[in-house]
Amino acid sequence: MSEICESGRCTLCKLCINVCPKQCIRLDERPDGDTVACKDDDICIECGLCEKVCPSLNVVDCNYPKKVYAAWTSDSEIHKVSASGGIAAQMYKETLEKGWYIVGCEWNEDFEAVYKITSDIEDIAAFQSSKYVYSNPSDIYLKVRDIVKEGKSVLFIGLPCHVAAMSSYATRFKFRDKILLVDLACHGTPPAKYFKQHIDSVKKQLERNVTGCFFRDPKFGTDKYFFTLYDGDNLIYKRRVNEDLYCFGYHKALIYRECCYECRYAKRERCSDLTISDYHGLGTLTLYTGNRKYVSCILVNTEMGETFLKALNNLIKYERPIEEPLRIERVFNQPYQKKPEVDLFKKEFSMIGDYGICARKIFYSLSLKARNENRNISVILRNFMEFILPNRIKFVIKKIVKNNIIN
Repeated sequence: MSEICESGRCTLCKLCINVCPKQCIRLDERPDGDTVACKDDDICIECGLCEKVCPSLNVVDCNYPKKVYAAWTSDSEIHKVSASGGIAAQMYKETLEKGWYIVGCEWNEDFEAVYKITSDIEDIAAFQSSKYVYSNPSDIYLKVRDIVKEGKSVLFIGLPCHVAAMSSYATRFKFRDKILLVDLACHGTPPAKYFKQHIDSVKKQLERNVTGCFFRDPKFGTDKYFFTLYDGDNLIYKRRVNEDLYCFGYHKALIYRECCYECRYAKRERCSDLTISDYHGLGTLTLYTGNRKYVSCILVNTEMGETFLKALNNLIKYERPIEEPLRIERVFNQPYQKKPEVDLFKKEFSMIGDYGICARKIFYSLSLKARNENRNISVILRNFMEFILPNRIKFVIKKIVKNNIIN
């Protein structure tokens, strides 16, 4: 078995598996829980197709954003159950109405996030909500190509590395003009094994089944980041970020796959037609007095993306300075840096193989410290003042502070 690209660069996009004519690509799970694609040298015919399409081994076309919008759906039903502005769900809905197919991620019965292509509007609900774990593309590239051969267009929304893979595939097989690519601003993805073990641990502890999961439960406000688990309609687990060791590991960038710390897509140039993210930094460059609750940022990266966005009927959007979100959002500038705890955790997991035990040993004291910091009176007051001050006053204060720092 030999690696197709170095293990620290393999995004596990599985494009190589989809294109291999001999089906000789295997997944090699490492002791630390990470997985990389390798080829079986005894079967491989050395055609080189896997290496020719691999986004990690080739230059991926990227574009600097042409425009930036603060936006949200005007559909109140979609908005209230979506993270941020509900942009992805609105895109899904309107493209289905035009006869397109859509691709998104849903949970399977083992709480693995998997890509799915569909023309059923009922599937949008399963695609909604953040899924902070590796998303499995499986054979999605082949399925998209089959749909395109039928004369249909496809809206593909996914992680930047998987969007890059789809772009590479569509370009090679000459159907790039039939697929609209939207990438999500990604901080990184942990191996699926970590989350699966975490869910199993909670089930065992509570002696309950788990049928539903939210990382930003809309029942409690998606901006609050409550991680919840459900058994049917019954809420059985509710934790803030610092109270759940999986969420803490994710949000502190302590449990990502190795490639995420060297992500090629954590930059301003994007490999998609459109990029969707939370809007951090809204109003920091020019005054903004509009809605601030559950607002998304949309980067328009290509003419195809701009044309698609203009055709959407039920979006409320305000054009903003291009540099505003780009200078604030970290993953538009660089990947998250690896902290010492990352290698400590992976070393422990390689020996023990139990997420809960390893996370408690490496992260628990850090999570306690974070909880105590959030209870600090100065932090509470600062957050309160940020909440009650009018936007115009906040903008003026920030400008004064910035000018004083410069002078």
